[in-house]
Amino acid sequence: MDAFPDSTPDELTAVDARMSGVLLSEQTVATALQLITSLAVDTLPGSIGSGVSVRGINGDEVTSAATDRMVERADALQYELGQDRASPHGTTG
Repeated sequence: MDAFPDSTPDELTAVDARMSGVLLSEQTVATALQLITSLAVDTLPGSIGSGVSVRGINGDEVTSAATDRMVERADALQYELGQDRASPHGTTG
């Protein structure tokens, strides 16, 4: 199954070129995550925003990178309402 069925080889080559510089240099994790969110919006048809959430050692989720304030606010609402993005079933217990 093709991960990017609507993407042309040229588009995927451009994405690869943008990512290769990050992966080969000493970029910070935050910079790499910000680039990934940007690439997700640029690459996935119909995307209007993207974010990366991580779960801390205490189980709390935080947004590590987002393309804009709308995504950050949506994430904050999900956290407040207990809607865990990492699990399709939400948080339990």
